[in-house]
Amino acid sequence: MMDLKEEKPRARELRISRGFDLASFNPHGISTFIDNDDTVYLFVVNHPEFKNTVEIFKFEEAENSLLHLKTVKHELLPSVNDITAVGPAHFYATNDHYFSDPFLKYLETYLNL
Repeated sequence: MMDLKEEKPRARELRISRGFDLASFNPHGISTFIDNDDTVYLFVVNHPEFKNTVEIFKFEEAENSLLHLKTVKHELLPSVNDITAVGPAHFYATNDHYFSDPFLKYLETYLNL
């Protein structure tokens, strides 16, 4: 987290709630959504063990931490790359490849498909 209103902003690490597998956390795309009640939700594209998921967190300001709410896996996210949050549990995402097979992904990139 970084407060850009500070004269000399610096990054601060946020703790993530217990039970979330930090060892396999491999974040990629990121987006935030601020609800009407000022609750902040953080959406993170995650690639744990070469899989594709979207992690949804709630920012706990008092504890300066993230509460993990949900892991989203879906067949329409075979190679999720970036994300835009549009609600506390809704988002748009992009895939950077059509194929999910590693060899076909390589060909897709190499052949500029």
